[in-house]
Amino acid sequence: ENDWSSRNHLYLFPEARIYPFAMHWLETSYRRRIDVRNQAGAGATWAIVSAPQTILKLSLMLSGEATDYAAAANLPDGALQSTERPLMRGTPRLYFRQNLGSESTALISELWYQQALQTQNDYRWHWETGIEWALGQTLSLKTLLVYHYESAIPQRVVREDLAWTFGVSAKFVSDKPQTKGEPK
Repeated sequence: ENDWSSRNHLYLFPEARIYPFAMHWLETSYRRRIDVRNQAGAGATWAIVSAPQTILKLSLMLSGEATDYAAAANLPDGALQSTERPLMRGTPRLYFRQNLGSESTALISELWYQQALQTQNDYRWHWETGIEWALGQTLSLKTLLVYHYESAIPQRVVREDLAWTFGVSAKFVSDKPQTKGEPK
């Protein structure tokens, strides 16, 4: 289907318990008739649990989005989605990671909700869960089951989407511990 998704994050002081971040997301979707979605935002993350085997984080973000659909997008009540650019959205996000026996294999899960700030019935849910195999400190292989619900869609597109994906992930990290105050 030739879909692609590129989510990029820049974290400032990620070893802290609470730290800021910036995000940029580009995606296309043949099934959801998204020619291109371009979203950028900033927010903060709270590392609720940051242990060697388990990570649990809660993030809040404010972003601006420009989505070009192959046709006009309709909300559940039949109204057209706002064409205002950027479309501002608020996003709470929950991230979980549990190492499975070693640091090189982990169960990962991410859940987020995005609400358009100016339109109550313009929102989306996204949940992905899967396994990540580290190939070193920088590269990982991932396979994910991804569920996506979007309230604003073009005609003849279903609001729910379920996909199995696989790919490569790159991380550029320092040798600092995850959270300040933890022993090295």
